[in-house]
Amino acid sequence: MKPHKGMSSGRSRPATPPPGEDEVLVAGSRVLLHDGQAVLPVTERLRYGPLKAGYHGGATPAEVVVPVIVLIPGVDVPEGSGLRLAPPQEPLWWTVAPAMDSTIEVPVPAARPSRTTQPPAQEGTLFEVSEVVEPTPHPLSRSVAIGEVVTASSMFAQQRAISGRIALEDAQVSAAVEALAAAPGTRLPYASLAGVLGVPATTIRGAVAQLQQLLNVESYPVLRSEGATVILDLPLLREQFGIGDVG
Repeated sequence: MKPHKGMSSGRSRPATPPPGEDEVLVAGSRVLLHDGQAVLPVTERLRYGPLKAGYHGGATPAEVVVPVIVLIPGVDVPEGSGLRLAPPQEPLWWTVAPAMDSTIEVPVPAARPSRTTQPPAQEGTLFEVSEVVEPTPHPLSRSVAIGEVVTASSMFAQQRAISGRIALEDAQVSAAVEALAAAPGTRLPYASLAGVLGVPATTIRGAVAQLQQLLNVESYPVLRSEGATVILDLPLLREQFGIGDVG
């Protein structure tokens, strides 16, 4: 491309003309050229000179965002620091390949039959009809994630009511059930489940204990752990929560 007049690099130019699309104006004491004002691109595709002018610079996130990692001793975050432990960042597919679809077909309640009142019968008719009841339509069905079915059930509401103080939200429980149901052997490593729940790896054992309180109806082992692996008994889950087959 033709170099921009007055360019200071392949990724910066003077403030004249004003910034256009995919550009931003920066100003201040840290802008050492162009009288303290410069225009930078916010996309990797925009350049002001030939490739030999370099490819670094500009205002893209890769250039201006500085990653920071804070290392602390042990697992306790210093009180008052405003920091919190991050959950594992690895995507689930790094370690677990989904083996099946974790959705089920559930009936959608049909609307109540409507009653249509007819006008009074005319004199001389053989029969009088006061109302007509329309036939009830067949219930429809739709695919719903099994975790959603579990957390929406009356049994789950009872389990939450008797489980005392539980920090896990319904959405977290639903995500855990769906991930386990879709995983090969319906089992996940602790680290993978921590990522699904969005909790630090250091707190996953406590989170699993809460999941067991909510899912293990009358202490039946719907959810159990072996070593560093969490296992879901899918047939028992369906039986305890009264739901249909998966897939």
